[in-house]
Amino acid sequence: MAAAAAARTRTMRIGTCIALAPFYHPVRLAEDVAVLDILSGGRFDLALALGYVPSEADRYGNNFKKRARRTDDLLQIVRRLWQGESFDFESEFFQLKGARISPLPISKDLPIWVGGNSAPAYRRAAKYGDGFFGPVEGFAEYAAAVEELGDPAKKPRICSIGSNDMWHLVSEDPEQTIEDVLDHIVYQTNTYAEWMDNNEATSVFKRVTRDELRPAARTWVMTPDASIDYIKGKMALAPIEAHGMMAPSGYPLEKLAVHAQIFADKVMPAFA
Repeated sequence: MAAAAAARTRTMRIGTCIALAPFYHPVRLAEDVAVLDILSGGRFDLALALGYVPSEADRYGNNFKKRARRTDDLLQIVRRLWQGESFDFESEFFQLKGARISPLPISKDLPIWVGGNSAPAYRRAAKYGDGFFGPVEGFAEYAAAVEELGDPAKKPRICSIGSNDMWHLVSEDPEQTIEDVLDHIVYQTNTYAEWMDNNEATSVFKRVTRDELRPAARTWVMTPDASIDYIKGKMALAPIEAHGMMAPSGYPLEKLAVHAQIFADKVMPAFA
């Protein structure tokens, strides 16, 4: 999908939101992303996280409880491959001999964003990433982890997305949009809750009804002016470089395109 977007665009940045690192082989991932970077003319950002659904790990034959260490290894390998190294790497998860890739990315410093919402995730983003992908509420702890590294070249960066504001639809008629989108958000929320039933450490979603979710929907569907104020509020908490706007599950793309156009026309100019 990123390759298709790269072929049809010229200036916008393209990235993952979010790729689950434990399900990739680092050599294949590094080379695929290098090709994407070339196709996009240096406009690609790679965002990675661990995942939180044990059954997904089972399908890949991975040990769910070891996904953090596996991801740490992958992040180290991918970075070295992009730098043009040829090297051996031996760990519990990867046994590489003479690993290298071709072609190399054209970006000198292809960005890796590391996602999550926990102290270990903040430390991982600080140590292995170029920025943090997650809620602004975690930025201070992530920034402290960056500072602890003592590397003056590293600066804390954030792309903002969280469980409380995954959806952000800009509308000229918010009440009608809420009616149109509510069933889709209820479905997505309850699906997340089902996935998290057996993973209490990350269970931030609870099953809801349409009536229960309706009041919260007014924080996800807003007018252009309200959207500008909302994003400025986020920027007061952290120097966000991007604000996540997930499409609600099953919401018709032709309707989503209308909201995206309003955002482009009436919200983005406020941040130019």
